[in-house]
Amino acid sequence: SYEKKTKTGEVYLKPVFSFYYNTNNSEGFCSSSDEFGVLKSTNTNSGLSDDKNKSITIAGGYRKSSFFNNGALTSRSLNLDYTVTLGDQQSDQHNRTQFRSLEDASENKHFERTYQKASNFINQRIVFEVGQLRELFLKDRLSKIFELTFENTLNTNVRKRDNLVNDIDSVSREAKSNSSLSLNSSFQSYTDNMSFNFQKHFNKSLPNRYSKTVALNLIPQFQYFYQKHRSEHAFQHISQNDLSFLPKASINYYHSEYGKFNKTYRLEYSQQKEYPSIEQLVPLTDNSNQYYIYVANPDLKPYTTETLRFSISNYRQEGKHPLNYNFTLKASQIKNTLTDSTSIDDIGRRISSTVNINGNRELSFQGNINKAYKMKDNQLQLSSYLYSTYLDQPSYINSLLNLSNTFRLGSNFDVQYSFKDLFILKTTYSTYSSRAKQRGTQNSIYKASNNTVSLSSSYKMNPRLTVNSNINFQSNESSQLEDQHFTLWNAGMNYRFLKEKTLEFKFTALDMLRQNKGIRNSGNLNGVTRTTSNVLQQYFMCTLAYYPRKIGK
Repeated sequence: SYEKKTKTGEVYLKPVFSFYYNTNNSEGFCSSSDEFGVLKSTNTNSGLSDDKNKSITIAGGYRKSSFFNNGALTSRSLNLDYTVTLGDQQSDQHNRTQFRSLEDASENKHFERTYQKASNFINQRIVFEVGQLRELFLKDRLSKIFELTFENTLNTNVRKRDNLVNDIDSVSREAKSNSSLSLNSSFQSYTDNMSFNFQKHFNKSLPNRYSKTVALNLIPQFQYFYQKHRSEHAFQHISQNDLSFLPKASINYYHSEYGKFNKTYRLEYSQQKEYPSIEQLVPLTDNSNQYYIYVANPDLKPYTTETLRFSISNYRQEGKHPLNYNFTLKASQIKNTLTDSTSIDDIGRRISSTVNINGNRELSFQGNINKAYKMKDNQLQLSSYLYSTYLDQPSYINSLLNLSNTFRLGSNFDVQYSFKDLFILKTTYSTYSSRAKQRGTQNSIYKASNNTVSLSSSYKMNPRLTVNSNINFQSNESSQLEDQHFTLWNAGMNYRFLKEKTLEFKFTALDMLRQNKGIRNSGNLNGVTRTTSNVLQQYFMCTLAYYPRKIGK
């Protein structure tokens, strides 16, 4: 990267190269039962995929601050940032799916498909901002009240895709092109946001004592959106454009007592408009997963999110046991939100599409508190993090309105004790829970939770040798699924060699009890999901690292 700073401004250039390669072998099993637990159908799938992604990102810009001479403006602030990303993606997949109906054997289906996907894209982002514009655009009276900043952000995306899909005959093993899923397409989109920020500050301060500031921001913003998609499938020819007014406003209060604390209070309102993707408007329907057949809806409309957010933060510097915290409370509603419309037949097959609907609301809270106690060579640190979300999410099931009231709660509590740099003992309790209650087509309740209690320690036996241990007690519970409980115990040691301790040997023993199950529960508006990942059980690692710089005194 390159960066040059002068008295008048700054110039920078940062290139980033990335390459990603992944081979994945997966197996899955799903089943569908009625409300009495009677099994109706099963779906078994397996797949092998090879993915290669490479990209280059170049970011550059110029930034200049405002300058005043005897109170008179001599130079306006100016920021210009440009980012471009060029990428290439390739994916080869071979999937097999076996769907079996326990009621009607004629509904049994077998799919074996190969997918050869290739795409390339160019994404660009240009941000232009200039400040101190009040003398140019505001009359004398207004120019004394407000400061004015102009900002324009332009995002562009150009993408080309070439997908070849073949069906493999189960008898002859011949590959036949699937023209309904194969694709050669081009896509381009532009989003331009232009805004004026009217700012007013009220300040009261005493040098080296305190500072109090109230900052008002009123931001009228205009957004222009355009997207175009073309392919050999006529129904995928899409051209859309839209112009919207999306205002923002905020009130900020800053209170600082020098050497004691900094407090911030912020209240803000914003509107954001987003647009359905091509994959939601006109997707190609792949029926190999009978439990989720997704179909097109070209009549989708954009959706607007209104958000009101209040936040408090406190950073205290004085005292032996400082208490720091921050909290955020957010309320939002979405007009014309995108939701699922799902039809489910008697054996559990689902056909889904995305539709617009009103009534999506969210209320959320998150915050963390940190406090430390220091007593000579001993230190005790307490920290906690909490978030909760309440959601009203409407959807359609078999053409009937279904409302899901979802409550999610997550928390993390840490207690850490340390003695000098010789010994550390830390205990952590973390939990995640989700509860979704249905009203409308059904009155089901879906629950899911993950709870972990961990105890970790580290002991420096001498200046060169350190041993450590970590044990986790994991509990996973969910509706209609068997509870899972297991314990993970990892331990290790590391030793420093050479006179300057620059060579480190590290030995680690993982999952010493052979109990790792790789299980995670999650909940959504229509059910619970248990994800089980293939993981290694009880394995050992040895690493050797060299640090060219001196470590310690």
